[in-house]
Amino acid sequence: MAISSILNALAASVLILSVLALLLWLLSKFTKPSESSRKLVHMIMGLACLSFPWLFNSPTPVIVLSIVISILLSGLKLSQQSKLYPVLFSVGRRSIGEVCFPLGVSLTFVLCNGVVAHYIAPVAILALADSLSALIGMKFGSKFYKVVNGSKTLEGSLAFFVTASLTAFITLSLFSAASLPHIIMVALIAAVAATAFEGMSWGGLDNLFVPVGTLLVLAQVDGQSEIQLTHTLTIFVGVFLLILALKRLSTLEGGAALAVVGYMYVCYMLGGLAWLLLPVVFYASYRRLMPKRFAKIVSTHSIFGVLSVASVGIFWLLASHKSDVYIYPYATALATHGAIIASAHIHLNAFDDCANWDKLKIYSIACSVLKSWSVIFIPLVFITDLSADHIVQIFLAPIWIFVATALFVTTTKVGPNFRNSSSRWVKQGACAAIGSALALVSTL
Repeated sequence: MAISSILNALAASVLILSVLALLLWLLSKFTKPSESSRKLVHMIMGLACLSFPWLFNSPTPVIVLSIVISILLSGLKLSQQSKLYPVLFSVGRRSIGEVCFPLGVSLTFVLCNGVVAHYIAPVAILALADSLSALIGMKFGSKFYKVVNGSKTLEGSLAFFVTASLTAFITLSLFSAASLPHIIMVALIAAVAATAFEGMSWGGLDNLFVPVGTLLVLAQVDGQSEIQLTHTLTIFVGVFLLILALKRLSTLEGGAALAVVGYMYVCYMLGGLAWLLLPVVFYASYRRLMPKRFAKIVSTHSIFGVLSVASVGIFWLLASHKSDVYIYPYATALATHGAIIASAHIHLNAFDDCANWDKLKIYSIACSVLKSWSVIFIPLVFITDLSADHIVQIFLAPIWIFVATALFVTTTKVGPNFRNSSSRWVKQGACAAIGSALALVSTL
């Protein structure tokens, strides 16, 4: 980078930091600290970041600026002594938003590859939709849904969607030469995705998930034809409504259900329809996989359960590069999760003192494996082209699912906090990864 570019970047950084410092001083001097003042800071900071494509011609100064701001805000938060603290941070709330905000903006700037619309739209949604939805949710919210460390409101999420739709439409209209129908559909797709990413977030992670997630969706769909966009929009809206409609059949919190929506979008964008249908079937049936004695359990599972299932699936999605090369281990991982869900509670059976407990355990695991295998692999037969090798792989799958499920059951101690403990979800994800790896090895 030339000396003149470095000087321009430094000057712009000093200007932005000076405006931010002045804003914070004015708010601390003339307003009472509240969520409204904090969201005003969030909005103005986001809107100021919209100037970056014209201030900086490379990602380096943006990255440096984001690091500096992260350090400054983290220092203010840790000290808790500055008069600016109540203006910036909510007392008692656990959040890393002060780090996620500059990280989200800088990542969006780097990943947009110089496409101004793909930077402006996500950051404008973060600045406007996130702030307005929080304020509307606090003032008018009455229907709450749970996230990891608190709750959000349906009214706030609806406000987020409406604001995100308008923001995306206006920014794309200004910075894109596409036709009006194209812009409308892309804006709606971006808004639906952003709403899902915001709803699943907690602890300030929306400052990262919303801009980066929205950018990745825009990068995928903005080059599609109007017919392709119609299909994508239909699938996005359909998945959103389907997952929410089926939530009563699940044991997931509201934020976790929205995380499922986000995962489904990733499945469709990276893999296509076949890779989307399998997790949809899994989501619709997984509560049915649970033992009958747990069929009436109140919804208790958090987003960490979704991350456990999604982590292995996303790995195979990325490895496949929009082909069906690894859909067999992908399906095996899902079926392993289903078998673990179906058999995870067998320690709570009344057979603990039974002389044949080991045989009963093996029988219970085997039944769970066959049930989960049929749920995942029967649909797989209809959505992929079958060859002799595929048929053999499908009928070998229960072996790998059984090994992984037995490993989980025999190494897991069931306790009062078993259902949502982080160790449970990490171990379940690891066992699913083992099952899918065994499936892959069997195809070599």
